[in-house]
Amino acid sequence: MKTVLVKEIYNVDTISKGNCKAWLRLMDFLSTLDTNEDIEFDFKGIEVVQPWATPEFMVMMQDSRVHLKFWFADSVVNSINIMCALNGIKGKRAVNVEVQPVKVLSQEDIKVQKVADQLQEYFDKSGEIPVLNIYRRFDQIGVYTTVRYIESAIETFCNNTGAKRVFVETKDITVQPSVIEKLTEIIKHMSENGVQVEIHSNDKEVMSKIGIYQALNNNRFMTASDRVEVIKSKLEVGTVGMLIKYKESKATDEFGRKGKGKPISCRVAIFEGIKKTENGLAV
Repeated sequence: MKTVLVKEIYNVDTISKGNCKAWLRLMDFLSTLDTNEDIEFDFKGIEVVQPWATPEFMVMMQDSRVHLKFWFADSVVNSINIMCALNGIKGKRAVNVEVQPVKVLSQEDIKVQKVADQLQEYFDKSGEIPVLNIYRRFDQIGVYTTVRYIESAIETFCNNTGAKRVFVETKDITVQPSVIEKLTEIIKHMSENGVQVEIHSNDKEVMSKIGIYQALNNNRFMTASDRVEVIKSKLEVGTVGMLIKYKESKATDEFGRKGKGKPISCRVAIFEGIKKTENGLAV
């Protein structure tokens, strides 16, 4: 099939509805060809408006050699192919091309990928689950950029190896409270891509906050009735737990706990079930 750029024959930006001149010009071009080879008219850079409403267009399409290529005009192409079928013109005569724009990386994106590539040497693949020993590369995780390095490193590793589970070991390095939520988002984002990520720290407070953020992320997508069902399915009547009370204050921690999250009492509690009250449901 020979491809011909329409702009070289009829140099316009738009071929409007009812414009017979355009199709007559293309038919004149066809008449000069001494070949039975299929011809693809490429309409790159030209917007074509309802060509099927122009009789000359339908006459041109009767030529079995004619094929059409449009750009970002899916509805036009579908309509042309339907009209051709209804008029006994065989075959799929029009195609649509949609080219995804090339993503231009910023200088920051380039730096993130460069560091992610460097971090590949800190993956330990000797065990069943690969481990990113991030503590060997950073003294602390204190800014969002470092979190981006870690997530990009995991993505690169999984893309290169096909791994579906990764363990991130921070050991004793400092993980600043301001980035713990962002670290937890790595778990969520990678899970959406089919990769299970686990983050470990020797700091019990860091691990506690990671667990809370994960629970909060899950709760954001649950209705009140969903939460009730989870409680019913996970807690058996008679289960022993701890009931924590926080100081009444306007100041809260990042999880909304009063008294900045510092408990003033902690008592053993026994779950006796869920009952209805005047204010709704109570545990």
